[in-house]
Amino acid sequence: LILDIAKYLHVSVVAEGVETEGQLEILRAGKCDLVQGYYFSRPLPPEEFEELQRKDAEAREEGRQEFLEYVAEERQEEECCHPEEEEEP
Repeated sequence: LILDIAKYLHVSVVAEGVETEGQLEILRAGKCDLVQGYYFSRPLPPEEFEELQRKDAEAREEGRQEFLEYVAEERQEEECCHPEEEEEP
């Protein structure tokens, strides 16, 4: 109900205190904008939080690079094995 009201009012919602996967799934199903809580991490000092963010950014970039390489390989395979047919006049 609260998520529905917030969406109607075009207001972002932050769910605090998420501790279980079940809670997270309910919030995902309701399209909650942001969530935080012990399910993800204990409270961290600023230095540890910055390190965690840096590592997360690096992991995302590595994953992005792997994805882009995969897409490029798929395109090459498609062009190699399935060349476009030439139209007959």
